[in-house]
Amino acid sequence: MEPEEVAKAAKPKEPIGETVNIGFLGTLSGPDAGWGLPGVTGNQMFIDQVHSEGGFFLR
Repeated sequence: MEPEEVAKAAKPKEPIGETVNIGFLGTLSGPDAGWGLPGVTGNQMFIDQVHSEGGFFLR
């Protein structure tokens, strides 16, 4: 079996468990948006990476 097939088979098909909400507090408009918008972008990049790797589990 190829590594890609193993990785695909190991990922869950359906979400399992409870939803985890992730919040962000920062200015997204006005003169301070230069501080807040990169934070939103960074958070979204992290969330996309976690989702692509199959999510995470809480204990």
